[in-house]
Amino acid sequence: MVTDSLLAGAVLVYAVAALKALRWRLRGGRRVRWDSSAFGSLSDALRSADPKIPAGFTWREAMARMEEVGIKADWGKFAEELERYEGQRYGGEVGGGSFPETAKVARTVWRLA
Repeated sequence: MVTDSLLAGAVLVYAVAALKALRWRLRGGRRVRWDSSAFGSLSDALRSADPKIPAGFTWREAMARMEEVGIKADWGKFAEELERYEGQRYGGEVGGGSFPETAKVARTVWRLA
């Protein structure tokens, strides 16, 4: 009786671990946060997916290239997030906020890389 419950517990633990590993793998094996680090993750993903991308690329160029290759995203929302990010980074605007569309695009590009 005790052995059966231990075995069932072990199977359950391994099943949960396997599902988490599968989910991690399906997401491209990368954890992308929704904060401003999503842009860093996207930058790394772009360089990994396209080694010919120039070192000093602009986000507008990257957005155009991602649209060209057919990456599905809400590009209007991405542009809004980009504007907020650039305002925080270069304009000195205070505030965090989340960048869910950018994180989604980063995960998509990592899967393609």
